[in-house]
Amino acid sequence: MKDGVMTNDDLFSLYRDKKTVPFGSPEYVHLYASGKEIVLYGAGKYGQEFFEENEKSHTFKITAWVDKDFKKKTDELKRQIDSPDVIKKIPEPDYIFIAIKKKNIAMEVRQSLSNELNIKDDKIISFDMLPFLDPLVEKITLSNK
Repeated sequence: MKDGVMTNDDLFSLYRDKKTVPFGSPEYVHLYASGKEIVLYGAGKYGQEFFEENEKSHTFKITAWVDKDFKKKTDELKRQIDSPDVIKKIPEPDYIFIAIKKKNIAMEVRQSLSNELNIKDDKIISFDMLPFLDPLVEKITLSNK
């Protein structure tokens, strides 16, 4: 760990040793987006946990938080959640992070971002891209039943 932030070596040793870090924490995507401006897509459980962890660590600059159900989520969370259409108005964020648990929905969002908004695939990060998350996603899914 360097200056309170996990390094790439820390992440790989966690994976190798089958240890976990807090779900939704910025450490998951540290390898890809640390210190970058991101759009957070998804205001469900995963998005909320990611946002809360980032509020503590300030690892990323979240330029927008978007969700298809933005009106309901804004009321529910008492904070501004925007329509995904706002992404069109943001001058090229470094990354768009899809914080959605269901892989099929995350894939639909990824395809929509790519096809409709012409976002390059290497600018889109989602949990399904990170294979070492699969066991943890399963664990959380089972614990929520």
